[in-house]
Amino acid sequence: MGGTRIESWMSASALGKLPGFGPGLTAVATYGRDPAAAIAADGVRRERMWERVDPAAVAERPFRAAAFDDRRWSIVPADDGQLSAADRAGIAGTVWLRTTVDLTPEQAAAGRHIQLGPIGRFDETYVNGRYVGGGSIDWAWRNYDLPASVLQAGRNVVAIRAVKANGRMAFTNVSNRAIGLADGAVVPLSGPWRYRIGTPVKDDVRVAPAPWEVPNSLTTLYNGMIAPLSGYGVKLAAWYQGNRTPVKRVPTAPCCAP
Repeated sequence: MGGTRIESWMSASALGKLPGFGPGLTAVATYGRDPAAAIAADGVRRERMWERVDPAAVAERPFRAAAFDDRRWSIVPADDGQLSAADRAGIAGTVWLRTTVDLTPEQAAAGRHIQLGPIGRFDETYVNGRYVGGGSIDWAWRNYDLPASVLQAGRNVVAIRAVKANGRMAFTNVSNRAIGLADGAVVPLSGPWRYRIGTPVKDDVRVAPAPWEVPNSLTTLYNGMIAPLSGYGVKLAAWYQGNRTPVKRVPTAPCCAP
């Protein structure tokens, strides 16, 4: 799997011998036993981080609630999922996005995940006020499992805090935004989406990813792709990280010059 860190390919026992990885490994272990609890705890961690770096974070808490009135917010154009050109020009901070989707009782009971496509760049996603997941990679497709009972028959609200758009807010692919059901069917999130621009954020602000989020995860690729090979007698694995530094080519004389 390209673009991944060596920590993803190491076992928990090996990685645990190195300093600084204990809390992340504990979180990954929790995620393995109880994903919903681990995701909820990660949502708390991310919110505490925003409260430290964004003075508006506390005041913006109501934006995730289903009952919040967003009718005065701007509407995202329906064609490409981006903000208006005037709003996204030079944007380098937080943007809140909200939409609603109506579900039948059967669809609400069968809802299993929300799929949003790539978001530039970081996000925290809430459904009916409950944190369901967050990402930190521009190109990664957001697919978050939905906790039991988070959906309801009738109106449901999706709220997203996206950050560090760098002029590409908000969705970089709008082809499959939907609520995924247990039988494989989907209920499209066809909008309209509304948005509100929040606080500018310094360039050095980073949302630390969840320790199970590829490509920055801890031990997850070992668990899924190396541990299953343990019975096959593999004795050696070679790790190579590609070097993107351009190579300067030096002209040489023809091999057979007189």
